[in-house]
Amino acid sequence: MAHDALVRARDIILAVHQGCAGLIEFRAFPSKARKFVAPDGIEAAKRFCDERSHENLFFGVASRRAEGDGTLDGCRQLGALYADIDFKTTPEEDARRRLADCPCSPSIMVRSGGG
Repeated sequence: MAHDALVRARDIILAVHQGCAGLIEFRAFPSKARKFVAPDGIEAAKRFCDERSHENLFFGVASRRAEGDGTLDGCRQLGALYADIDFKTTPEEDARRRLADCPCSPSIMVRSGGG
């Protein structure tokens, strides 16, 4: 990922979680490295992302209750409305129509290429 894109993505992630209680989970693949940081922990998030900029980076949409717990039960709070649409289960044309019909326009869309 280009450095400027990485910085923008990290800043968006932190902004979405601003004011949330709990921890943000960051993951990197293929190394499977994980880091849990407080929403105000920009320096720790920056280091993790910078050190793994050559990998695929992911983050938990919901804040986590405890470090190390990436399970659904470990979710604490959502800082934003989100939708996860996988084209392998929903045809892309149908998904795009549903997004267009939504009364709230997306602030960001991510195409991970995985589904």
